[in-house]
Amino acid sequence: MSCVTLGSVVLYAYMGREDDAIREGKRATELKTVADDADAGAEQLCNLALIYTRVGETDQAISLIDKLLRMPGGVFFSESSMSLWELRLGWQWDPLPKRSTLHEDSLRARAADDF
Repeated sequence: MSCVTLGSVVLYAYMGREDDAIREGKRATELKTVADDADAGAEQLCNLALIYTRVGETDQAISLIDKLLRMPGGVFFSESSMSLWELRLGWQWDPLPKRSTLHEDSLRARAADDF
């Protein structure tokens, strides 16, 4: 999948084309999995999490974000950046409810994994 196509998939979410965005976002994760390409696969998952966030599917978004924050290399720096810092300050993640709770839970989980 090309960069242009990736951009248009996320753009569908911003345009309110929810069904198209989710369908194509899921398709992108099937075409480029983390098992096939750790970097590009994580990018696809980050994009899908952003799509879920923008279309109001917050339960799916939070579940995917939690998975990505626990995944080595799951942080990707782009429009759909998945670092705790970006989740807290990035405007694109604003629709997520109680984002500070998500961050605190993720930090606790990461700390627990380190021990």
